[in-house]
Amino acid sequence: MLEKDVPMVFVAHPDHPLIGKKVPLRKILSEQLIVADREVGYTFYLNKFANDIGMQLEPALEVGSVAAIVNILEGGYGVSYLPWFVVEKPVADGKLATIDVSCPDPELKSSIICHKSKWIDPVIKKFIEYVDAGIK
Repeated sequence: MLEKDVPMVFVAHPDHPLIGKKVPLRKILSEQLIVADREVGYTFYLNKFANDIGMQLEPALEVGSVAAIVNILEGGYGVSYLPWFVVEKPVADGKLATIDVSCPDPELKSSIICHKSKWIDPVIKKFIEYVDAGIK
């Protein structure tokens, strides 16, 4: 089994008024939130965080594609809560920026699990080796 932490960030277009500010969770939840489907782990956690402070998660838009969310944000609309690996390049390219939000860490993990007594295709073995090298 391989396991890696998945850091989460709030992101928006670099011109968004909350960029560069320390923002309470209550404030970010009142923004035009664009979220992934509610069944997705990090949207589930965002909903839990809202409930923990007596709020309801009321997104402006619920989208099934993370790539579509990134495109919407790059167009200047809304705020989202996404895994860092999804937004790392757009942030580095200056197309998105992170928002510093006081928020619990959901401690999400990405995992690859293989049954130890089952045959593993050589292509899958190479993939696991590749991912394992990137984790260390």
